[in-house]
Order: sequence, then C-alpha cells, then structure tokens
Amino acid sequence: MSDEEVSEGAESAEEQVAEDQWDFYFQTVDGAPASIMLDFSFDGYAPMEGFSKLTMVFVDMEAPGENGLGDQGEADGFEAVEAALHAGVEALGCYFVGRARTGSQWHLSFYGPADVDAEAAASGILEEQGRDHSTVSQDDPEWNYYTQFLIPSAERRRWMGDRNVVQALAGAGDDGTKTRAIDHFVMFRTTQQRQAFVSSAKEAGFTTINTDEEEGEWKHSVKATRKDTANLEHIHTVTMSVTKMAEECEGWYDGWGCPPKL
Repeated sequence: MSDEEVSEGAESAEEQVAEDQWDFYFQTVDGAPASIMLDFSFDGYAPMEGFSKLTMVFVDMEAPGENGLGDQGEADGFEAVEAALHAGVEALGCYFVGRARTGSQWHLSFYGPADVDAEAAASGILEEQGRDHSTVSQDDPEWNYYTQFLIPSAERRRWMGDRNVVQALAGAGDDGTKTRAIDHFVMFRTTQQRQAFVSSAKEAGFTTINTDEEEGEWKHSVKATRKDTANLEHIHTVTMSVTKMAEECEGWYDGWGCPPKL
C-alpha cells in the first residue's frame, strides 16, 4: 500500500468548463432533507445568453421512503425516466442543469430559449412513462434558480471537498476511524496575516510549517497539522473550524490531506 498522501487538488480551467460535471450534496429544503444533484459545468458561467426560460418538472415518487428522498428501488426505477426527460428536453435545445429529490418528489430543472415549450415535451414523456407530475415555466434570464438555490453554499462546498478526500481514502482501504496526522493547507497575502493564523492554530493544538512562493497573490502559506480521525462527520467539523480561523485572518483554506492509515 502506498503511503502517498491523499488530498484535494485544484481543477484546471479546462476541467471547469467540461461537459457533464455532475455532483451532489445534501441540504435541507423547507425543513425537509434534500439531495441535490447539479451540473457544475455552468458554475461561474451562468447565466447563458439566449436561455432565459426556466422549466421545472415535478415528478411524484412511487416509493418515497421514510424521509421522502426515495428508497433504492425508487432511485433505480427513476433512472430511465430521468434519462428520457434529459434526452427529450435537451433535443429541443435546452440545458438540463439540476435535479433535487425532496418531499417525496423529484424536481428537474431545465433552461431553454424563451420560445421553446419544454413543459409540453416533458409532460408528454412523463405521460408515456405513466408518472404523476406537474410542470411550471418562468422567465429567469439571470439564472437565479441555478445560482441561488442549486449551487451549494460555501459550507456545503467544503463538505463536498471533505467527502471526496474521505472517499479517496476509503478507496485505498482506509475507513477513517484511526487517528492520524492530518495536514491542512492555508494561504495568505501577507506574513502578518499568516502569523495571526499560526497563533490561533497553535492554541487549537496544531503544529505549523510556513512556506512561501516566489510569485502570486496568495504566496504566504502554512501547513497546519494535528492528529484527528478522518471520518466525514468529524473531519468536516475540523475543516470548518480551520476555515473559520483562516477567514478571521483574511486567509484562504486550501484543503487537507493525509496518507491512508490501515
């Protein structure tokens, strides 16, 4: 087993604009649990000119389960329905941008040209599939639904990053339960900001190593290390704490990593 450290990595600009960058996170919507899946390829590029109409399709779950998110059978059965909707509405020149499941329903979201009737197309497909549903369309030229509802908050983005590292560790055979040294990386514009963070980090039980780059706005960095477990619930609490310390010192938290521990 390799001792190479598993950590988060920055995506290139080409990866950011690639098609089908689908990922999910959990959220609470109107007091109910929700799982939100969206295409991140539009993040930073929305709104898309010429695609001002938002069409939302609501499909009733046949097996919502206890929490209204749908059981595994519901999820498996809906794959074909979603694929048909995806293909049929995108054939009209619309973008399928996201899907939420909450409150015993599937919510699918499309953006298209103002003169395209995506509602009718979606209804026709769902009637063929025998699924109870409703649809609604509205003008949303600024893509507010995508940028203000579907896109995750900073805390949820942090959770997604933490989840990805935990999953990578699990893929190497590490269940995250063993205590190990975990490295956190934080960037600063000035040495004074970094030193303020170092003081706070040491009070929280971290050891630190300072490094500097020759160029760049965020060229003063620090590696803060502390022994912790790497299960998702615990490490997310830790990363949010380090993020808060970094922000209080005008820094930027750049993620964490550690070698797999078996």
